[in-house]
Amino acid sequence: MKKILTFMMVTLLLCTFMMPKTAMAAENNEKIAYTICMPFNYSKFNTTDVKNVTLHYGINGWNNVKDIKMNRRVSDYYMGRTFETFFTTIYVEKGSTVDYCFKQDWNNNEVKWDNNNNNDYHVVVNESNIK
Repeated sequence: MKKILTFMMVTLLLCTFMMPKTAMAAENNEKIAYTICMPFNYSKFNTTDVKNVTLHYGINGWNNVKDIKMNRRVSDYYMGRTFETFFTTIYVEKGSTVDYCFKQDWNNNEVKWDNNNNNDYHVVVNESNIK
């Protein structure tokens, strides 16, 4: 009887340590670079009137909330107007849902929030969108 119990315990231990393990992205904390751009209605606003834009975001249901000042880049000139793009790159675990909105600081000291008509913006990051 002792031999059978010993054999069973050794078998159980060997199976436990020798079984292949599946590595999930969340287990190995694989980080993905992802760029977020702010949508801007150029027919209603002039980007030169914006002092700066902040990305306000959280992960998987607004956890670990952070604020990042967004970069700006001139994307076009047309009929005397300057069109700029606001963007930033964040690093999140593969498979995470990024929940976000934008805080806009205007030159006239006004502050506006773009939260997608009270729905916030959401994106599941499974791969990088950076080329």
